[in-house]
Amino acid sequence: MNIRAVIWLLSILSTNQAKLIVPELTPSRYVIPGDLNLGVLHRILIRNNTVYCSTSDGTVHPILLQMCEAAIFAADQINSRTDLLPNITLGLTCVDSCGNSKASLARSLYLMEDHSQCQNSSDGLTNDQRVVGIVGPGFSRVAVAVSNFFSLFKIPVLGTFASADELSNKENFEYFLRMAPPDRFQAQVFVDIILSFNWTYVGLFYSEGNYGAEGAKEIENLVRNSNICLAFTHRLSVESKGEEEEVEQIAQLLDDHRSVSVSIWFTEGPVIIRVLAGLRRAEIAINHIMLLSDSAKTDIAEYPEYIQGGMSIGFPLYEVPGLRNHLASLQPGVNTHNPWIQKAWDTLCEYDNCTLEEIVKSMFDNVQYGMPYYEAVYVYADALHKLITKRCPEAFEEVEYLADCIDGEELLETMKKCELEMISGPIEFDENGDRIGQYHLYHYRSNDGGASVETEFLAVWDQRNFLNFNKKDSNRTMYVPVSLCSQECNSRQYVIQKSPHCCWECRSCRSNERLAENRTTCASCPLFYWPNQLSLEFCETIAHDYLRWSDQLALILLVGSGFGIFVSSVSFGVLYKHKHTRLVKASNIKLSFTMLIGTLFAFLMCLPFVAKPSKITCFFRDVGFNAVFTVLYAPLFVKTCTIYCIFRAGKKGAKTPSFVSNKGQTLMLVVALTIQLGILVAMQSTWPSDTLLRMPVYTEPYVELTCAYTTIPFLMPLTYNILLIFVCGFLGYGCRKLPENFNESGFIFVSASTTIFTWVVFLPTYFTAASFKNQAILLNLCLLLNAFITVGCLFAPKVYALYCVDEDSLKFTPKTVSSIHATKTTIIRVQPVQDG
Repeated sequence: MNIRAVIWLLSILSTNQAKLIVPELTPSRYVIPGDLNLGVLHRILIRNNTVYCSTSDGTVHPILLQMCEAAIFAADQINSRTDLLPNITLGLTCVDSCGNSKASLARSLYLMEDHSQCQNSSDGLTNDQRVVGIVGPGFSRVAVAVSNFFSLFKIPVLGTFASADELSNKENFEYFLRMAPPDRFQAQVFVDIILSFNWTYVGLFYSEGNYGAEGAKEIENLVRNSNICLAFTHRLSVESKGEEEEVEQIAQLLDDHRSVSVSIWFTEGPVIIRVLAGLRRAEIAINHIMLLSDSAKTDIAEYPEYIQGGMSIGFPLYEVPGLRNHLASLQPGVNTHNPWIQKAWDTLCEYDNCTLEEIVKSMFDNVQYGMPYYEAVYVYADALHKLITKRCPEAFEEVEYLADCIDGEELLETMKKCELEMISGPIEFDENGDRIGQYHLYHYRSNDGGASVETEFLAVWDQRNFLNFNKKDSNRTMYVPVSLCSQECNSRQYVIQKSPHCCWECRSCRSNERLAENRTTCASCPLFYWPNQLSLEFCETIAHDYLRWSDQLALILLVGSGFGIFVSSVSFGVLYKHKHTRLVKASNIKLSFTMLIGTLFAFLMCLPFVAKPSKITCFFRDVGFNAVFTVLYAPLFVKTCTIYCIFRAGKKGAKTPSFVSNKGQTLMLVVALTIQLGILVAMQSTWPSDTLLRMPVYTEPYVELTCAYTTIPFLMPLTYNILLIFVCGFLGYGCRKLPENFNESGFIFVSASTTIFTWVVFLPTYFTAASFKNQAILLNLCLLLNAFITVGCLFAPKVYALYCVDEDSLKFTPKTVSSIHATKTTIIRVQPVQDG
């Protein structure tokens, strides 16, 4: 039958004051009559028969019994007070809800009937008036059913442990309030716990039904906007059918998600107990930190191997002062109003010789579960006191006025405005009738090597202040695992996002790439740039490498250059000082001085090669290098040609060529220099000197700053210089057999051949050099070597002769091959005069 149809039927019967007798649903009752009466609807008996809810079937659990007694205890305290409902007796009627929705509806009808004309009967409910409010029920599914029924009569229902989120819907459950925060707050607690421990990848198990399904739905909604990912969501059956298959599914699920170290268990107590029992029988271990909901933590301590290190959340439950003594005083035959006390004793005392102390200790060792019922009665008493004070204060003197004083709608609004300070803390309700949420977080610490667990208080969660850990235990040592889908990428890696959103893959960029697009990909740095090595988030200019003044090779070149300048200057000064001597005049002075000036500039050319490359220094390198070579070897070319032509003509008896005169030699020198100048001008016009940045390997942070050497502008003037050297060498070699071995022809040949050898070695080395910097060093070194060869082979002998050989001892023998006076060029043979 549809529940709403049942509600309608029951309301009609109740309105017409009909007596409803349903087989096997006649309730046991616990009545404390009063001027104002509250109904307590709660499960008392645990029944083996799941079809019917009879008074004879089932056993009494001590925790269930103490809840009703806690409400009675609160009523007794209130009735003894003069400041709260003075002269008004608060009565209670406790009935067993059976934990069943349909049975609870039938029992609710009895609470709405007026039994003032009824005879006392063991099967009927004796009460003088209808109830003005309901305390309970504890189950959400029962609260969903009965709250609609009581709403028809505008009677508030103050739930105790009912926490389903749907009960917050005031369109459907207008008169429902509750002492327990709704399940959505539990979901928020789980999320806050996970965030506080920096877990981002967790699993979720939930049980079928309102409690588990709504809680799981709320968790899924909360994590959707957070950094938390649910690796899996698994529903657990409330029935025991297919238990082995379900255990295998759980084991496979955990094996498939080994990176998950934390799982949420939003389940009812019997469900998780059944699952853990199945895992134990199958000898399956789960290396998880279990986060248990308030319902899941019931009787969980029997499975220490699974819950050690885990946590659970629960409503703040405290022992009501004096309640333990009250419960201990309950005995069969003494407390005749309680119809269940005898069953409780019969359940616990299965043998004849049990003592009172043993029964009391077994029944009421843990009495904090009665606190919500105790406080709920006080909430009603406070609201009733305020309502009576407002509407009919005379009822405090004459209880007859109460008949028309209590209005259910106004009582509900008064209860919503409650501000009581009770054992569990302040009691306040929000606009939905939900108590401002507060939960306690407990930790299961392993004891005796894992054989048992100790439950210890860890933190308080408050709807307004969120999670506050216990400061007294802030130094506790607690194992906190890592539950991440992916480890955090380091600052030099980019992220490849996967599903779910907290899973990703870390990859490194190439050496020349930076992080781009919010670290989701890499981008190559532009040429001559390199990623910043601290973060790789941007590219920075690579420091340019070039020959610096402080480099070791640069210092060697500079020292060699300085020494060469000194030698050239000394040679020039010595020859200039002795320019009128026959030894100096024996060679063309102009050509000799031109060559010395060439060597001086060759040594000075070290400076632009060591200086930082720029357009100016590169111009001096390109033009100066080749120009200096030409200045160095053009005079040698003219001198060699002159010697060769004179002796060639003399050997044939021909007339001395006219171009070997001083003017002719000067003209040849000018022509030789002009040709090189023209080549250099043409090359500079076509390929002007400039700097060049070169990055030999794109994946290495190395950039050279050098002069832009191109093949044609480099080889054209160089080829001309090499041609001059080859001509000098060839002609010098042709003069090797001249009569009496004329002094300069041999030196010219040695100088030219050594230079040729140097270039033969230099050119392959230059073109195979690993860097432009090394090429510049080779060019400079080659220039210095050629300058030293020229000074050493052509001028050092003359300087030696001027200072170490007496000119008067030299024998100058003019030859007949030419007229010295005609050519004004003296070709001599230097021979020391023999004594005697």
